[in-house]
Amino acid sequence: MDAAAKAPSKPRPHINLGRAYDLAGKTALAEQQYLLATGLSLDTRRDDRSQLFSRVAAETNIAHLRMKQGQHATALEILDQVLA
Repeated sequence: MDAAAKAPSKPRPHINLGRAYDLAGKTALAEQQYLLATGLSLDTRRDDRSQLFSRVAAETNIAHLRMKQGQHATALEILDQVLA
């Protein structure tokens, strides 16, 4: 939470916070952080590699949430988009 508060425009702290929420069973908060990280990863001020890493990490984690919720088809769609 501290890192996300100190660096609100960086995707990685939000990805990590989302993972912490996921591990704590707070799925809605986890998804919120992953979606925020996905949006932040589109910042063109970051190099292409950083943008791609952040987007892939956040979207993969969203797919993981969908799998845990039994939404396997949706999770596979997300992962197919990530791989494309």
